Amino acid sequence: MLARRLHHRCVGSPAVMKIGCFGVNLAEDWHRAAKSGNRQYALTQGEITRAQDELRASGRPFRLGGFFWMQGETDASQPAHAAAYAENLRQFITALRLDLDAPSLPFIVGRTGPTNPSCAGRRSGG
Repeated sequence: MLARRLHHRCVGSPAVMKIGCFGVNLAEDWHRAAKSGNRQYALTQGEITRAQDELRASGRPFRLGGFFWMQGETDASQPAHAAAYAENLRQFITALRLDLDAPSLPFIVGRTGPTNPSCAGRRSGG
């Protein structure tokens, strides 16, 4: 549903890049300075940079319209990571905006959680 609304508001066609990995955490794997492990921050920044370079080379105009972040549950499995999640997310957003030279890049943050009893049995229409 959100993608359809974005499409109608955009000039041209919106592009969505999906980057992620099961079982990684924000505290370490998505940390900007990670030197080992999954290094998701560096991988993501590299993928975005490559896409931007390809668009520039093709002469197609573009702009970063937003960043969707879906919180996983891995950080919740360690009390220290869970307690630091809000600050780690703030640092992640700040670093990515800086590295992408997009200081006001909108972030849409989703999170997992318990099922809402009032929604049980309903299906999404979108």
